[in-house]
Amino acid sequence: MVDNKRTTQEENEITNKEYSEEDKGKSEEVEENEVKNTSEVSKEEVKEERDESLDVGHLDFSKIQDTKLEDVYKSLVTYTYRLDRLDGGYSFTNNELLKFVLEKAGQEYQWKDLPSIPNDDIYGLVDVKLLSYDKVDSILKKYFGKNYKIDTKTDLNADNFWCIIDSYDENSNSFIVKQLIGGSEWGPSPLEQLRKVVDVYEQDNEIKIEEKAIYVTESYSDNCSIYKIYKDPSKKDLIAERKVTREDYRNIEDYYINTKFNNEEEFIQNFPVVITINDYLDKASTITSIFRQNDDGTYYFVSSVITP
Repeated sequence: MVDNKRTTQEENEITNKEYSEEDKGKSEEVEENEVKNTSEVSKEEVKEERDESLDVGHLDFSKIQDTKLEDVYKSLVTYTYRLDRLDGGYSFTNNELLKFVLEKAGQEYQWKDLPSIPNDDIYGLVDVKLLSYDKVDSILKKYFGKNYKIDTKTDLNADNFWCIIDSYDENSNSFIVKQLIGGSEWGPSPLEQLRKVVDVYEQDNEIKIEEKAIYVTESYSDNCSIYKIYKDPSKKDLIAERKVTREDYRNIEDYYINTKFNNEEEFIQNFPVVITINDYLDKASTITSIFRQNDDGTYYFVSSVITP
């Protein structure tokens, strides 16, 4: 639960009504049996399915010219990608907000400079830090508005892969962060471009960003991987399938090891296997997000909605 006064429901309804007249409406329904770019794979071959949509991949920000808006937009892309956020920060659970804070704290502050406290990890794989309430509060106000607050009394369980917040220390007025020490190795995989900004509208002190998005799962078989591409976050409306063979994976690995490139655009242009929103713009979902400008010219998040 979040302890704070909300922006009135009436204000949000007025904002959404103003923008509804500009919305382009829903994309055309995709025929149930329409599956392009596929190779037939029997159900018996599929051993495991993994949701690839946890990461939105490489994003196209070319239509966002304001760097202050780009910062808050980029920071929230994973949170607006799968769920409607009709009431800004109040649409997030307490632990979602703390997970967001973990992602931003590493950019806002140096982890090594945060106070450490003793822990019982005899292997030296966990570093326990104190992240003050003031630092957390500053991050949340920056991205969700100046009146925003977080509740420290609820059960805490925020996990950001390498960092965990699971308790609050009242004596130091700080969240206890357990940071895993070490790295990970990721195998080669196709390049994914799952979301793209298509229009940016400005009205008074608000900006509306309209995007197209697809959602992907990966299934494994003995000889290949099958990437299923869906229109909607619930993954009920299949658009296409893409087979990635062992040879493809070898080409991807070779590309990382042996290819030199000067910038991200060149890197993407020559990548061996790409799953891109650009191939499915007419069948993708639409994500509409609204950001409001502060007096100092910065922006905070107001709402987002996904229209399949």
